[in-house]
Formats: sequence, C-alpha cells, structure tokens
Amino acid sequence: EKNSEQSTSQEQEKNSEQSTSQEQEKNSEQNTSTEQKQDAIQTCTISIQCLSILDNMDKLASGKEEFVPTDGYILFANVEYTEGETVFDVLERACSSYGIQIEYSYTPIYGTYYIEGINQLYEFDCGSTSGWMYSVNGVSPNVGCSSYTVMQGDSIVFYYTCGY
Repeated sequence: EKNSEQSTSQEQEKNSEQSTSQEQEKNSEQNTSTEQKQDAIQTCTISIQCLSILDNMDKLASGKEEFVPTDGYILFANVEYTEGETVFDVLERACSSYGIQIEYSYTPIYGTYYIEGINQLYEFDCGSTSGWMYSVNGVSPNVGCSSYTVMQGDSIVFYYTCGY
C-alpha cells in the first residue's frame, strides 16, 4: 500500500510538473506572439511638400495660391506602418489622419495608383510638366508608390514638381 501511495504521489507530482511546464510554454508562446505583433509596427517619416511652386508662383493656376503653405511643407510627420505596407498605404493613411485632401486613380496598365492631387494641388496646376512625384531615402524609385514596400526608418517624400 505504501508503494502504491508513493507511485500515486510521484504520478501526481509528474503530472503537476508537466502541467506547469505546458503552462509556461503556452505563456512563452503568447508572449512571443505579442512581441511579434509589436515588432510588426514599424516607423518611417513622410513629408509632403510643394517647394518648387514657391519659385514658380507666376505659373500657378489662378485660385490655387491658398493651398500653397508659405514654407512649402504640407506635412512632415513620423508615422507607424505595418510590415508589408506600401508607400501609397502610408500616404493615404497620413492624409486621412491629418485631414489633407488627396485624389488618386488606379492605373491598370501599370498596376499601381497615380496621385492626381494632394491638398488641392493637381497635375498641370503649375505648368504643362507639373505634378506629384515621390522619393524614398532620397531616391526616386522606378515603380509606382503602391508597388514600393516601406522599410523600417524609410524617409518618404512626396513633392510637387513644376517640371519633370
């Protein structure tokens, strides 16, 4: 009977250890999952500027002056994004968050979005070769903004050019 009690006691202890180990493993997995979700949130900067218009106000379409900030900057912000998002995703969300008007259209032939206007400033508002362009870390990519995946720490600049 004593051996039976010892055996039962050992089994209970073993089951208790297994249960504790399984709980610790489960908690560890949950923590890792939470950490992965937190890791998925990344940051970048986005700037929307129309500096070139300041030097070409004489070419600007009548009535558009009110949409050109005196310093040429419509937005400069640090923003969060989720891994896998594109420059277009970041722009669209930033404009929505900061109350900045944006208009765009999907271009099937290129499979990307075309930025028609930001802050009421549109293509051709400041000359026949004017419009919105973008760069990432100082380089103008050869793909549309909805095809360019954002990376941690990227510096995104949407800039209005009066001649491209």
